[in-house]
Parts: sequence; structure tokens; C-alpha cells
Amino acid sequence: MQQKKSSAEEKIRLTIALGVGILVLAIGAQYQSVAQALQAERWVEHTHQVLESLAAISLAAGRTENFTRTYVLTHDPIALTNRQNALGQLGRALGRLRELTADNPRQQKRLNALDASVSRFLTFETEATQTGHAPGAEDRMGPAEGMQGPIEEIRREEDLL
Repeated sequence: MQQKKSSAEEKIRLTIALGVGILVLAIGAQYQSVAQALQAERWVEHTHQVLESLAAISLAAGRTENFTRTYVLTHDPIALTNRQNALGQLGRALGRLRELTADNPRQQKRLNALDASVSRFLTFETEATQTGHAPGAEDRMGPAEGMQGPIEEIRREEDLL
């Protein structure tokens, strides 16, 4: 009888151990799943921040261009002040984008191309403000539009993440 009892106890112990093992595996799988979901959430948030920075760059460039044109047409000092504020927003947005993409060499390369476009844009806008007219503006697209190519490349790569 003792042998039957010990055999039954052994089966019970084995069943309990198997149940605990399955429970540990289930907890481990759940932990892994939650960790992956949190990582995915961080990437989504990061992508949104990059896209927001790109939108801020486009907006600030457009505002700079509009205030430059307003100043050239009206010589209103308020337009010049607004232009300076928009330039500050543009610089901050570019700096934020540089921070957000610091860990991605491909994005940094694209950001370098965007910086070159912004530099050309600022040269054009400064010349227009200083001379009171936009040289050659009738023959080409708006300066802010020249930044759209690099912005779109960065946006496309972020969409792939």
C-alpha cells in the first residue's frame, strides 16, 4: 500500500512540477511579449517626434519665406521681427531633428543634405531681405520648396520603421 501511495504522491508532485514549469514558461513568454510591445511603442513615439520635427521645419521655412516677402513688399519692421522668430523656430527644429536621428547614420546623411538646402534657403532669404528684392525668384521655385526633397527622404525612411 505504501508503494501505491508513494507512486500516487510522485504523480502528484510531477503534475505540480509540470504545472509550475508551464506557468513559468507562460510568464516568461508574457514578459517577452510586453518588452517587445514597449520597444515598438518607443519606436512609434520616436517616429512621431521625427515627423513632427520635419513638419516644424517645413512650417518655419514657409513662415520665414512669407515674412521675407512681406518685408520686401512693405518694409514693415514687424515682418522682419516675425522673420527672425521664424528663423529661430527653424534652427530649433533642425537641432531637435539632429538629436532625434543621432543614432542613425543614414538619417544623419539625409539631414546633412537638408542642412545644405537650408543654407541655400537662408542665403537667398537674407539677400532678399538686405536688397529689398528676391533675385531670380520669378525663374525658380520658392526657396522653401527646395528643402522638400531631403525632408521627404527622411519622412519616407521614418515611415519604414
